[in-house]
Amino acid sequence: MNQLVQRRFIKTLLLTSMLVGGSACSSINVAVPGSENFTLAGELPADFSSKITATYNPTQREGCTRTFYSYGLGKEVTELNRHFAIFETERNPQPQQIKQQIPLSYKLVGCTLQLASVDFKVVGHYGPDPVFDKFPSGGGLKIYDKRPEQAPRFPANGTLEVRGLCTWLFQISSALARKGGIAKLLFCHAADEQWQVAEEFSKRRGMGVAVVRNELPGKIIRMEFRVNPEEEPSHDDTWVKFPEGWKPCLPKPGWPNCQKPPVFKTFKIKGRECTVYPNCTE
Repeated sequence: MNQLVQRRFIKTLLLTSMLVGGSACSSINVAVPGSENFTLAGELPADFSSKITATYNPTQREGCTRTFYSYGLGKEVTELNRHFAIFETERNPQPQQIKQQIPLSYKLVGCTLQLASVDFKVVGHYGPDPVFDKFPSGGGLKIYDKRPEQAPRFPANGTLEVRGLCTWLFQISSALARKGGIAKLLFCHAADEQWQVAEEFSKRRGMGVAVVRNELPGKIIRMEFRVNPEEEPSHDDTWVKFPEGWKPCLPKPGWPNCQKPPVFKTFKIKGRECTVYPNCTE
């Protein structure tokens, strides 16, 4: 098994992007951050990595466009500049804290770009394979100039708490390289102060938060993620729960749901033939 990467790093990448006849290309530009910012802090569970993407849009069209020849369209095209600041944290076998200052604006060759949104993606890793044994989820911030009805207000201490309870959903993989093995999906939902979410999965809320631009300078938004200790099947009525764990059942002909009465089948965990999840054997 490869040793888990324990080194943590945060990198910033500023991109000016444009679409060229349906394909994307990028060029590196030097952008100067404005004087106002806020802090995005977070707490990640063990074996999680993260990627924060802040998107900046121009405040005016003049001086914020780029004209180029599109070979796909066969003509010159003018596009508005957009910028992205990206901050990444590597997987760590231990829980870790992250903290990043997010500028509210950038200046680029006479063009002012202001913060439009911040995407906070977390990636849960559940095995040694760096390609297959992971799944992304997360939340984000949408920045508004006028207060929308759903926007929370910052408390007196200037720190807005956002809680995310992340649940692993398991299923039997149908991918050729991993057929019959366990694959997992990660979903993070907004939790209340007691870390509770709706019992019915479809009624759980995402982690999107609306914030007002002029309230952000100097503030802290803290996004804390925890892992739900109870894993769930990715689809209802495909596994049956017993005291010793979950057993997968054969579907009805033409349907994904269990036969009645259920007929159980086996699956694999790390090459072992198993009858119950997560312990493999009863």
